[in-house]
Amino acid sequence: MLWVSEGITVYYEYLILNRAGLMTRDDCLERLRRSIANYEYIPGHLFQSAREASFDTWIQFFSRGDNARNTTISYYDKGCALGMLLDLKIRHETQNKKSLDDVMKALYRQFYKEKQRGFTDEEFRAVCEEVAGCPLPEIFDVYASTVKDIDYPKYLAYAGLSIDVAYKELPGAFLGATTQERGGDLVITGGEWDSPAWRAGLSAQDAIIAIDGVKATSQLFAEALKSKKPGEKVKILISQRDLTREFEVVLGTKQERSFQMTPMANPSPLQSAINREA
Repeated sequence: MLWVSEGITVYYEYLILNRAGLMTRDDCLERLRRSIANYEYIPGHLFQSAREASFDTWIQFFSRGDNARNTTISYYDKGCALGMLLDLKIRHETQNKKSLDDVMKALYRQFYKEKQRGFTDEEFRAVCEEVAGCPLPEIFDVYASTVKDIDYPKYLAYAGLSIDVAYKELPGAFLGATTQERGGDLVITGGEWDSPAWRAGLSAQDAIIAIDGVKATSQLFAEALKSKKPGEKVKILISQRDLTREFEVVLGTKQERSFQMTPMANPSPLQSAINREA
C-alpha cells in the first residue's frame, strides 16, 4: 500500500501548498507533470506496477542496483499520479460534490478513530468506490496493478485540462548510457534498456578507455555524442571484467512526451468547477 501511503501523500503535498497560497496553480500542475514524467521516462514503467513497487520494497529493503531504472519505478511518483486520477474521477462521478478529501476523512474516521487500526487494500478500494458512488476497476485493477499505459487525457479532461502525450524526438544522437569519472577512469553507471548502448552490450561498471581512438573523458564523451547524428557509428573501447573489447555502437534517437498540462479552451461548468476546487 505504499503507493497510497507514500504516493498519494505526495499528491497532497502539492494540493495543500496550493490551497494555502504557498504554491501557484501553475506550479502545482508543473509538480504533477514532473511526477508523471519521473516514472514514464524510465524503462521500469514497462515492467513494474505501482502495487509491485510497493510490495517489492519490503523484499529489496530500498536496495537500488545499477539496473534499477530498467526494472523498477518509484511508488512515490506513480502513486502521486494515481491519487490525481482518483481525485478527478470521484469529483467527476459526484458532480464535484465529493473528492479524495472525503475518502481520507472516511478512512481516518472509520479505521483510525473507530477501529483503531490501519486499512487493507480491499478496504481502501471499498471506501473510494463508496465515495465515488461507482466501481473503479480501471484505476485499481489496471493502472495500480498493471503496467498498461494510463489514459491521462481522459482523466485530466474531467478538470478541463489538456495534456500533451504526443511523442517528440529529442535533438542529437542517443547512446543510452550514463557515465561518471572515477579515479581517472570514465565508468558507465547505467545503461537504458533497449538503447543503442544496451543492444551493443555495454554494461554498468564498464570502464570506457577510448572513444573513436581518443582517450575517454567526460568532456570527450559529451562532445562525441553532440557531434554525431542518429544512425552514425561510434567506436568505444571498454575494459569489461578485466577484458578489453571494442564495441561499435550505432547511435539512435530518443523520444519523450512532455506531459504538459494546459487549460481547455471551452470547459463545461462541471469541468471549470473541478479545476477551480481541486
